[in-house]
Amino acid sequence: MNVAWLLLLCAQDDPVAAAMEKIRKSIAETPSLNLARSAEIVKVILNEGTFLESQKKVIEQAQVYAQAAAALGAALESQTQRTGPQRKCILGLQKAARRAEKKRTDEGRVGSFRYAFERVTLAFQVEVAELRALVSLGLDCYREGLLEEAEESLKEAEERLPHTLGKNLDSTDKNARLAPMVLAQIYLASARYAEGGAAARRSIANVPDLGDEQIHFRDLHQKGEEYDSHLRKLDEHVGKNPDDREARFLLAYQLYFSPDRAKSKPLFERLKAKDSEDRGAAYFLERLK
Repeated sequence: MNVAWLLLLCAQDDPVAAAMEKIRKSIAETPSLNLARSAEIVKVILNEGTFLESQKKVIEQAQVYAQAAAALGAALESQTQRTGPQRKCILGLQKAARRAEKKRTDEGRVGSFRYAFERVTLAFQVEVAELRALVSLGLDCYREGLLEEAEESLKEAEERLPHTLGKNLDSTDKNARLAPMVLAQIYLASARYAEGGAAARRSIANVPDLGDEQIHFRDLHQKGEEYDSHLRKLDEHVGKNPDDREARFLLAYQLYFSPDRAKSKPLFERLKAKDSEDRGAAYFLERLK
């Protein structure tokens, strides 16, 4: 009999082995285990545990949690660069194992591990909440004309964002992923068009459905007439510098998120004609059909 088939049959007969097969597969799916991936893996672990609990297999549930805590902890320890929250997660999982050994019942052991898993999820949620607050602060500063402060807040949010992006982008609150979108507005106001175009491109990578949102960038500015002035200067710059691709992309991006969305189409078309591999232009043109 084929060895792989034999192992599969054994896993089917052993609920602990079957659950751990799914959990280890989830851990191995991405080489980097940041807070977001850790929270996604915890979700898989808790789902497997809940299923066993529904089958009244608390002994097996406790065994799965113990093995899963060890596997997740080892995976986190293997990361070459660990953040403070990640180190706390590792210590929490190790502490859960020690606490579980002292518990007299399987229910108690399950509770110890579940607490540690929830703390891993909480670490992720706290980080996302802080990034969301940084984006909100940056937007408030932008509206007040405090561009230096806004840029600092939003840059920090974007620099920390990779730690909170998992395999599924939707695991991370969309508002926390909007830092580059607001940064693009700051670069527009500062006439730093190359940086603005680059930030605009990053925004659609972080929020793939951004183009489906009904956002008017002018409304983000406390004084709409100032925004109009920034946009006119950008338009003039593009007219005088037709080969400035990032400035053209930034202008098209601004027009796309305005009541005059159709005016962005020829700008994106020109970008696509100049570079058939321009993914940003292709992204918006697909939505302008």
